[in-house]
Amino acid sequence: MRATAVLVLLLASFVLANAGEEIPESIEVDFACTYGGQDYTVKTTLNYQYWYYYCESIFLYNSDGALIDEYTSPEPDIFLGIYGQQPYLEDFTGNGETEVIIFTNGGGNDPLINLGLLVLRPTPAGFEELYASMFSAPLAEDLDDDGVMEIYTFSAWQPSFSLARVYRSSFIWDVWDSKGDEYSSADTADYEAFFREEIETRKSFYEERSWEILPEEQLRDGLAVLLLATVAGFTEEYESWWSEIEADLKQAVSEIENGDWSEIEDIFATPELCHSFLYDELW
Repeated sequence: MRATAVLVLLLASFVLANAGEEIPESIEVDFACTYGGQDYTVKTTLNYQYWYYYCESIFLYNSDGALIDEYTSPEPDIFLGIYGQQPYLEDFTGNGETEVIIFTNGGGNDPLINLGLLVLRPTPAGFEELYASMFSAPLAEDLDDDGVMEIYTFSAWQPSFSLARVYRSSFIWDVWDSKGDEYSSADTADYEAFFREEIETRKSFYEERSWEILPEEQLRDGLAVLLLATVAGFTEEYESWWSEIEADLKQAVSEIENGDWSEIEDIFATPELCHSFLYDELW
């Protein structure tokens, strides 16, 4: 993601350098790229709103300067770009060609609801959409060191008695991988090492902070491990973690106003219950 960091730093430097001066309402940006031995140019206009720049459309031109395609948001009121990030180029699929990567913003500050990702391939016929999600906070990482960027998205759950979104338990919901043509939902079992590392990280976070946090936060962070273990299919890890934290979570729920332990127990007491809840009742 070094390209992203560079672009953000450049834009931040631009804004800082012009501190005290009038901020431009728009900035023209263009990228040179190739696909199949052909040269292309990707252009966009960054528009300033509130405190950040965003783009509404991106354009693809051939080597002669002729417009090939215009790509706009597939959903209304979704900004192509967020908080100063520009579209950038990277070989996501590992095929030796660069794709156009765009982080999207629905206009809010809730990552699960408002933040998305687009992966577009420039071709002689126009932009080819390889991946598009306007929500669920997609992240990209080469999870198995095969040179291809996998994309994983998030979901969340919160009990009925804890309404503030800050107390919902977020967890990785699915993984998307690419065979070179497009991204499709993958089997989480193919990324066992990744999920085990994520679960251990979340366990450590819980164990290091549970003594000093609010009961709502303790419940949130403890259940997040169980939800992630359910998606990963780690039954033994689920049962072990539940037995370790059950008493503590029950105490935490008793300290929450209108806390209902039976609601937690009915969903999380066994890995089978949690799996049924996630895959049969919610989705």
